[in-house]
Amino acid sequence: MIVFVNLKSGGREVQSSKNASSNLIRNEQVFDLTEMKPNKLIRYGLGCLEVLAAHGDQCAEEIRENMRVVVLYYIF
Repeated sequence: MIVFVNLKSGGREVQSSKNASSNLIRNEQVFDLTEMKPNKLIRYGLGCLEVLAAHGDQCAEEIRENMRVVVLYYIF
């Protein structure tokens, strides 16, 4: 799971959501939209999975085939 948050919108509520997300998953999985664009990260991640799958990594192939993108939109 990867979580994108926009810290420039929503004020303190967004920061609270980021902190709550970080408590559930590792900090390395939470990205600020002002610093990392989702399309770049997804393309990079898919590229890595493609390379690993091409070299016979079954786990990478399964992740690539079963990956889903979920977008959560909060209105505060």
